[in-house]
Amino acid sequence: MAAAFWLTSTAVLRERFDVTVYSRGWRLGGKGASGRNAKYADRIEEHGLHMWMGVYENAFRTIRACYEEWQPRAGSPFKSWTDAFSPKFQITFAQRDGGPLGNEWSAWHFVLPKRSGTPGDGEPLSWADRVLCLAEWLASGLQANDRGGATSGVLRARASLWQRVAARLVLIAIRLTTLFLVLVRFLLGVVTRIIRASARIRPIARYSILADLGLTMLIGIARDILPFGVAGFDRINEYDFRAWLTHHGALLPTVESAPVRALYDLGFAYPDGDASSFSNGRGATGSALRFLMELGLAYKGAPLWKMNAGMGDAVFAPLYQVLAARGVDFKFFHEVVRLDVSPDQRSIGAIVVRQQAKLRTGRYDPLVTVGGLDCWPSEPLWDQLVEGAKLSADAPDFESIRGASDADELTLAAGVDFDIAVLAFPPEMTRIVGPALSDHNAEWKQMIEQSASVATQAFQLWLRPTLADLGWKAGPTVMSAYAEPFDSWADMSHLLPHEHWTGAHIPHTIAYFCGAMPAPLPLPTTPPGLATQDVKRNAEKWLVDNGYFIWPAGLPRGTTPAPGLVISSYFRSNVDPSERYVQTLPGSVRYRLAPGSRTYSNLYLAGDWTLTRYSSGCVEAAVESGMLAAQAIGGEPVRIYGH
Repeated sequence: MAAAFWLTSTAVLRERFDVTVYSRGWRLGGKGASGRNAKYADRIEEHGLHMWMGVYENAFRTIRACYEEWQPRAGSPFKSWTDAFSPKFQITFAQRDGGPLGNEWSAWHFVLPKRSGTPGDGEPLSWADRVLCLAEWLASGLQANDRGGATSGVLRARASLWQRVAARLVLIAIRLTTLFLVLVRFLLGVVTRIIRASARIRPIARYSILADLGLTMLIGIARDILPFGVAGFDRINEYDFRAWLTHHGALLPTVESAPVRALYDLGFAYPDGDASSFSNGRGATGSALRFLMELGLAYKGAPLWKMNAGMGDAVFAPLYQVLAARGVDFKFFHEVVRLDVSPDQRSIGAIVVRQQAKLRTGRYDPLVTVGGLDCWPSEPLWDQLVEGAKLSADAPDFESIRGASDADELTLAAGVDFDIAVLAFPPEMTRIVGPALSDHNAEWKQMIEQSASVATQAFQLWLRPTLADLGWKAGPTVMSAYAEPFDSWADMSHLLPHEHWTGAHIPHTIAYFCGAMPAPLPLPTTPPGLATQDVKRNAEKWLVDNGYFIWPAGLPRGTTPAPGLVISSYFRSNVDPSERYVQTLPGSVRYRLAPGSRTYSNLYLAGDWTLTRYSSGCVEAAVESGMLAAQAIGGEPVRIYGH
């Protein structure tokens, strides 16, 4: 969607390109799609827990541009992007602390300050910009040696005398600073060990964790980033983040602390979905560190921005309407089943798609109106489909590889039906529909082989009591690093005004949960709904074992929810190849392909699995990738933050 948006962003581009979007099923958005369930008060049903960060410069620039062009219907509650997004400042980590029962959970709250700037304005905050510019300047003035750091041969031969002297002085300053930080951290470690002997001093112990984490990162940055510039992030992507912290002297309580675990939870960084032990976590250091530096130093307005409706409502419905108004053609119910390489093996020769359903008319109108807002429904609009009543009864899974396989196939030929293709589904799907791409291109083969993904699971609850009545007194928050398998929770009660609950059963709290899921890649014969039943069982057990921590008054320890406590519930398994989360494992980033790499001459890439600033699964990486693809195709410079 980002690629299509920027490839049609000017009249000149629209004159040059005819853009058609082929999409499986009835809605857009991929893992970010959401739906409204008309059977249950038009409740919002998501793939998981979605929020935007205050450092998502490219994503916010795109959605702000979209809302400037968008023409909402009369009565829509959203007129601008600020209606669709709200800033959030509180973040909570679940930390293991000592106590009467030993190693008990406790809430570690952070209320972060409001900062200047607006996400998407493209202007970096000055202090963070200076840090990154310093790193880039050092990279241009110094040469890198092996992992040991800069050595006596770091100076460029062609540098002027004053440049060599300046570089030498900076290098000496870095080394002296590093030694100072090591000494400070050693003294901190001594104090921390004393504090740890008395676990009752919780606030001081937590401050020591933050101090140790910050100093360790500073030492690591001084050693591994500053001498090499931005390339330093790439070098340390070969190492796991926790191993990197340990290498630079972090204490074990710091390495296993809630802030570090939250970073792994954010990236579902557990190979094969096994989050039963934190020791299973694996995450590339460079990507993690760059994200942490930007989030800590450069967020704008607020660290988090919640959408005030479903992501489909707030993001993909306006994007769809703007693109449709620009003349972009949408082919819903078209599933890619095969990518064929041309005879010369240098380009894509054909794309075979399966038409999952036939339309009664020539165009599918995908949106419904809920409270004046155009939204995606949670199931197809059957009356627009041929034999819609029968299809509704059969309930085919249009959004899964497990869906019906007897539909008509269409072959799109290069040079006839398309000139350029943008591949926007992840590597797991390419393994299935495009094995020939790996057979004929070594770079592509490496990228596919080194890519790893994980299934995820999520559930949503609508509860009768208020959040305070349930026993959570700290106010609306987003929490991570809690008990597996649902390590992340967010209060989403602000969405209630956009749903239509009536009668005696009206919820006052909405809660979203998500986490990694141990699940193999599904085969086409996997029975639909089987994985979702697993999620339901996992959620029910999790609530009995762990619900007491967030809702002590509503769900006492070891009890099931009382009758009437839960008004409604929704369970979601994301096990399909197109829905799995692409991980950023150590050693994998260097195999990612850039959106404009053109391993095949007429093929471009777009998705959070490509090589981007973060190279990790998030909205910002996906949008940045789409922008880079549009720039590579159109040849016109698109202002892309970080490039």
